[in-house]
Amino acid sequence: NKFKDIYEVEFINAAAWFLSRACIEKTGLFDPIFFLYGEDNNLLQRANFHGFKSGVTPRCTICHDREIRKGKFNETGIKNWERTYTLITLLNILEKYSNCIVLFLKMRISALLKNIYLRKFSLIKIHFKEITFFLLNFSRIRKIRSRYKISNNNLTIEV
Repeated sequence: NKFKDIYEVEFINAAAWFLSRACIEKTGLFDPIFFLYGEDNNLLQRANFHGFKSGVTPRCTICHDREIRKGKFNETGIKNWERTYTLITLLNILEKYSNCIVLFLKMRISALLKNIYLRKFSLIKIHFKEITFFLLNFSRIRKIRSRYKISNNNLTIEV
């Protein structure tokens, strides 16, 4: 037997999860603040914060049956992805809130400058909206982060 039973990893797509009851009771379920994608990153960050680990095993195979998407993102898809990325970055309780804010601002300002240079006005608008979202929701995001740090199995957060 040349394989370990479990290899510890930082991220696993939610389509392949087996969660213990203790993990669910301690960290809660997916946070409804996430529209599409990102909820698995967020839940794994919370689980890790509470001392749980994630891993993969070569003894198990899964098939995530989903449609194959071809083509480019439309503007709505880009907006949704940018909001998801904003939330993943700012709600990461494995990092201090101040570090998350710095990372978020560096990411957004660099994207703004790049898109100003490239004259991609629709993307400039999206990045300004994300910065505005952060400024308007600064204290709400801080409250959500503090709620994640306690045992919580009933997340009903709206932003």
